[in-house]
Amino acid sequence: MARRTNRSVPQGRNDMTEAIQAMNAMAAAMAQQAAIQAQRDAQRDQRDEAASAARALNEFRRQDPPKFKGEHDPDKADLWLQEIEKIFEILHCSDNAKVEYATYLMIGEAEYWWRGAKKMMETNHEELTWEAFKNKFLEKYFPKSARAEKEAQFLKLYQGNLTIAEYAAKFESLAKHFRYFLNQIDEEYMCERFESGLRYEIKELVGPLEIRQYQVLVEKCKKVEQMKQSRMNRGAIGGPIRPQGYNDQQNRGQAASTTQAICPTTRECLRSTSTSKQGRSRAKSSREGHKISECPIRPRVCYICQKPDHFANECPERKDDRAVDRNNVNDNVVRLTANGRVYHINGEETPSSSELIQGECLIAGRSLNVIYDSGATHSFISLDWVDSLQLTVTTLPFDLVVTLPSTESVKCNTACLQCPLIVFDMRFNVDLICIPLKPVGVILGMDWLSSHYVLLDCARKYVIFQDPGVSRFLDTNK
Repeated sequence: MARRTNRSVPQGRNDMTEAIQAMNAMAAAMAQQAAIQAQRDAQRDQRDEAASAARALNEFRRQDPPKFKGEHDPDKADLWLQEIEKIFEILHCSDNAKVEYATYLMIGEAEYWWRGAKKMMETNHEELTWEAFKNKFLEKYFPKSARAEKEAQFLKLYQGNLTIAEYAAKFESLAKHFRYFLNQIDEEYMCERFESGLRYEIKELVGPLEIRQYQVLVEKCKKVEQMKQSRMNRGAIGGPIRPQGYNDQQNRGQAASTTQAICPTTRECLRSTSTSKQGRSRAKSSREGHKISECPIRPRVCYICQKPDHFANECPERKDDRAVDRNNVNDNVVRLTANGRVYHINGEETPSSSELIQGECLIAGRSLNVIYDSGATHSFISLDWVDSLQLTVTTLPFDLVVTLPSTESVKCNTACLQCPLIVFDMRFNVDLICIPLKPVGVILGMDWLSSHYVLLDCARKYVIFQDPGVSRFLDTNK
């Protein structure tokens, strides 16, 4: 019995060893099979991922994203970023996809730049995120100097000739470059800045409301603009004969500058000429809203000889006057006295010249220095500027003797009649007497100030337009 027991032990050990080996072989086979399956799954995932990426790229390309060639124009660079970010938001692109798609759209110079910039980022071990890409892109194509210029434009923006809608669009496009709006927009300050740039006739109505919701403020301003436009349109049809300001962008200030009243309507013309059969027929041919000088029922009268059927430039007496020696026309001399003047025509400036109200005006597209002078009875333009701008000059039918502050006098006999002049974005037609002004381009005197209801605030150096429809305060020193 003992021998049988000793003989069965080795046999059991062998069986155990064989079983362990079989189990190990089975585990190895299973591991190998799992590795093969994992490899197949990884390959399938890669194929699916590639197919998904291809589908996403095709979907992105279907949105027709703009390409960027590397133009050094900050506005174009900013617009390109805005357009592709709008597509990213719609497609819910990941951060990595945004970088890949953006660089995919770069061609030419922009592509060469990005290759170099990417290598530098990899060398510096910088993480390639969408924000990192935008920072690099803006440093290249929208540098700090350009952003500072946009910010300055935002802070100096005024409505001027723009409508409220145009002003708001320009305001919003510049506001995004304001450094204090990058992280969070201060809506209260935004409303205050928008309001400060409005034209005075709109600001005086919305300002007291103290609206601090930007969109509400814009809509209120649009409503005020529409009401003023409607009132001016009603006043232009059968309304009172008085200046009504300007009505459109191309002619802002035009109505205020004209010296011709609007002829009454056809019905009024008929009533005034009902006793004349001839006058009645001529009135029927007239049209509403025409100027008096064009009215078919009003006779033309020359202002020189006061005779009908011709104008002053066709006056025979004017032609006769040209042949007369100018020294013998003293009966027609008009003396202009600029009492209290401190600015000399010969260019010498007294220490009190800072008391003058000065500004700039545009004539024939050129900027000229202008002085607003309530002590001058006429308006003047420098002879040097007349020659430089090649303005049309008319010989006056009389000599105008201008008395200077130094008790000297200058004789003038030429003028630029109805010369188009722009101040504060408003256009006027002004009769400018030609005179030898050296440091000054234009002097606007009482003839212009009074005809357009302009007031001068000498203490604050303001020019105040009080004409109905164009009331606004403007600082001439800005």
